[in-house]
Amino acid sequence: MKIRPLEERDLPMRVAWMNNPKVHSSMHFDLPVLLDNTIAWYNRNLTRTDRADMVFTDNDGNLVAMGGLTGITADTRKAELYIFVSPEIQSRGIGTEATRLLCRYGFEALGLNKIFLHTNQTNLAAQRVYERCGFTLEGRLRQEAATADGELQDRLYYGLLKNEFPQ
Repeated sequence: MKIRPLEERDLPMRVAWMNNPKVHSSMHFDLPVLLDNTIAWYNRNLTRTDRADMVFTDNDGNLVAMGGLTGITADTRKAELYIFVSPEIQSRGIGTEATRLLCRYGFEALGLNKIFLHTNQTNLAAQRVYERCGFTLEGRLRQEAATADGELQDRLYYGLLKNEFPQ
């Protein structure tokens, strides 16, 4: 698997994946995700230094996952991780490999000290991925997010320090 920066040509696939229930059911953004809005979002972010949006490709160059590091801070050298895998190929270890690549990029290329994330209490597959990658559950935000049917659920806060990252 390879990692590279998100490019404008990747946006139609990003929109399709984000509109798929297998992806948006565990993430928090307004639906539907529209291509015009995503292009505008992409263009606004081109010059920002507080985020790095990436894509992951297989050995044939096919997109398999997307993710990024947001809220990058210079003083505390931390960022929030997000990741999502193509809905057609989930549960094949791609999320784990992409998360490791993104963490390596954050620690080595960006000089981060900490990478953190939030995930839903019901997203057990994501929790397993993050724990496999060395993340530690640091806290629970009680009744922090609403499900599609309006039920409140906890959000879990995971963190990974550079010196804890398994190389």
